[in-house]
Amino acid sequence: MSAGNLLEAIVLGVIQGIAEFLPISSSGHLVICADIIKAFTGEEFDPEASLQMNVALHAGTLLSIVIVYRKILLKMIFQPNSWSPILIATAPLVLIALTPIKDMMEAMATPMVAGVCLLVTAALLFLSARFQGKSDPEPPADIEVPIWKAAIIGLFQAFALLPGISRSGSTITSALFLGISREEAARFSFLIAIPAISGATLLMLKDYFSEGAKSSVSLMPLAVGALVSFLVGLFALKWLLKIIARGKLHYFGWYCLTVGLLTIGWKLFI
Repeated sequence: MSAGNLLEAIVLGVIQGIAEFLPISSSGHLVICADIIKAFTGEEFDPEASLQMNVALHAGTLLSIVIVYRKILLKMIFQPNSWSPILIATAPLVLIALTPIKDMMEAMATPMVAGVCLLVTAALLFLSARFQGKSDPEPPADIEVPIWKAAIIGLFQAFALLPGISRSGSTITSALFLGISREEAARFSFLIAIPAISGATLLMLKDYFSEGAKSSVSLMPLAVGALVSFLVGLFALKWLLKIIARGKLHYFGWYCLTVGLLTIGWKLFI
């Protein structure tokens, strides 16, 4: 185990913890960063190269959601029916993952597509300022998102498979469009992230074992990466929840707009 491996685990943990929750699209940033690295170094950069590390990083951010929403999750264990809206919102993502559509969307993972999709994310975030919805500092004790609204939010989540479309940004803004309070919109968005992240983690584990489960990363970097992604994710999630409660989610639109335009300009003119 080298210091370089630990440093890489820390950097990846920080990136995962921030990008998983803030509405800036982690997948879009990975595609763009890989292209920049290739342009300046001539080396291919594959952010998905280490399946073990990806599993560890996703586990860390998943735990941060569980910690933040532990009270309602504990309550939902004894109320199976309360999972219905979450399962309905997850269904479009599952259907796409089991069809050739997923491969088509993954084939679109280019910097230009990521740049254009970041502009779409920016537009959604700017629109959220016009559909703020009511503020509800104390969301209902139970999930009160109607099934039909959950289905629409789930469709927005499925579109986030495209690089540059933020999962949290699209699901929160779609909930606001549907008249759901800011706090409940955020809570529902991150609760439906639990099966989404869990599913992605299971798929990575499946790929890992199908490749013969050859160990390429020692235990310490994996543990460090998971811990860093958990701690950074916990901070990022709590910070984002405060921003949403204040009705300032659209601020991230300026960032997505800037990165999207720079990326498009990079690919068109440089």
